[in-house]
Amino acid sequence: MLPRCVSAGTYHGAMHEQSSPRAPSSRGGARGRDRQLAAQYAITRALADADDFMTVAPSLLETLCVGLGWQAAGVWVVTRDSPGRRLQCDAIWTRPGLEAWREACVRLSLAVGVGLPGRVWKTRHPAWIDDLVGDDNFLRLSVARQTGLRHGVAFPVLVRGRVYAVVECFGRRIRGTDAGLVDFLEAVGQQFGVFLERTETRQALVASEARKAGVLEGAVDAIISADEHGRILDFNPAAERLFGRLRADALGRRIVDLLVPKDLRSAHRDGLRRYVETRVPHILGRRVRTRALRADGTTVEVELTVTEVALHGRPMFTAFIRDITEQRQAEIVRDRFLEILSHELRTPVTSIYGGSRVLARPGLAESDAAELLADIGAEADRLYRLVEDLMVLARAERGATEVILEPVHVDRLVDRLVVAARAQWPGVEFRVLRDPAAVKPVQAEENYVEQILRNLISNAAKYASGGRDIAVRVEYLDDEVTVRVLDRGPGVRVEEAARLFEIDYRSPFTQGAAKGSGIGLFVARWLAEAMGGRVWAAARPDGGSDFGFALPTMRDDTDDAIDEVRPILLDVEVGS
Repeated sequence: MLPRCVSAGTYHGAMHEQSSPRAPSSRGGARGRDRQLAAQYAITRALADADDFMTVAPSLLETLCVGLGWQAAGVWVVTRDSPGRRLQCDAIWTRPGLEAWREACVRLSLAVGVGLPGRVWKTRHPAWIDDLVGDDNFLRLSVARQTGLRHGVAFPVLVRGRVYAVVECFGRRIRGTDAGLVDFLEAVGQQFGVFLERTETRQALVASEARKAGVLEGAVDAIISADEHGRILDFNPAAERLFGRLRADALGRRIVDLLVPKDLRSAHRDGLRRYVETRVPHILGRRVRTRALRADGTTVEVELTVTEVALHGRPMFTAFIRDITEQRQAEIVRDRFLEILSHELRTPVTSIYGGSRVLARPGLAESDAAELLADIGAEADRLYRLVEDLMVLARAERGATEVILEPVHVDRLVDRLVVAARAQWPGVEFRVLRDPAAVKPVQAEENYVEQILRNLISNAAKYASGGRDIAVRVEYLDDEVTVRVLDRGPGVRVEEAARLFEIDYRSPFTQGAAKGSGIGLFVARWLAEAMGGRVWAAARPDGGSDFGFALPTMRDDTDDAIDEVRPILLDVEVGS
């Protein structure tokens, strides 16, 4: 079906009714077809090398004009950034001497149905004007007369069924409708539209990939995509940080071999195979807690959500993975906190309450009263220390790690706490080892240092073999002060040394050997790390345990001028 077109003087709404029959062009024939083919080839080649339509539009217009005998051509684009959409001339080409025509086109803005481009926009079909002088809807007639232009033709560029632009061409002689040429121009318009659709699709894809890359790059959670066989297709920076693996090393490898702990691999394989075969979901869309494998062989507790999309008809899975180590730690701390509140606090409170009631009885023997007072004092001290540890647990559960750091003399705290320990455990011999000439203050909070030391001494005293000694050794190094509590108890096994400071771990080798809340070592580690220090547990070569902590020393402007001082350990008796 031929497109509708209008000759000069016959417009008057004809395109809304019935189009006039096209007369064969007297200038057609083989020569006209050859010129059209040449123009078509040049247009195709220009579009093949182009990335943007408006950038290549002037050369396309020149190709049409030079190849098919026109003097001027323009591209009128439908504006999309204003409430009242209009046509604006965004590209134009003219032969020399038509500057006035160029200026008139660039200044003009057309509404739908107005002028030659406007009527094509309205009808979505080509329009032909034999003689511009006879057209009463041609707004640029005066400048057309001035520049000698007499006839014009315009055709739409459709993108997804909507007019994106209108292309118009003008010549200097009256020219009757050429049906073959109109068909050719309509085909050119369709070619322009296909190019624009392809360009928009490519740009949308690039934008989508850029957004996706931005999301993946900036995501806090690890994001991993895999195919139906579990091979990794994408691995974002958060996944690199969480698992300690580079994206390049992870791509193409199977998740089960790379990220799943050995004891979970069989279940992972079975679950993936079952879903691919049955399409019955078990974990898709749900939050699941599990363990994942890091590059260094350690495991991390994670929460993951898996989604599925179809890729070329096959399933592709994307997992959003979050490290919940801190969250899990907070949950354990909270549970332990509540457990201590409901159980551990009852014993000292009950003892203090019961002892005070007995003391109130008349006629109580003096020896019995003294014994009760001693028991009440011991339980009050135990309650005080338990409350202090509970306060640390509360801070740990909230993630509050801010402390006020100030100079603290560890040696003074050691002296005071050792004196108190001798009174509390008279059957244990306590010694202090330090170099009094190399004293340096640490950067810490005094109450917290005291709490760490008290917990370590208490831990050693509980597990010390009857009557054997406990040494507290203070060493002053270049940038830190270390305090070691050395006992002769059952010792520490290498494989559990780090775990002893976990809140939910009790050694199976010493469980039941001593009473207590079981949180002292966790509290010591948390407080030391909050002050920028560290803790450790190790076995002594000659038997027993070495529990200790280190804190950074205070520095001043003279520190760099002081020669290194090697600690000389002396056996200093305190308070004896």
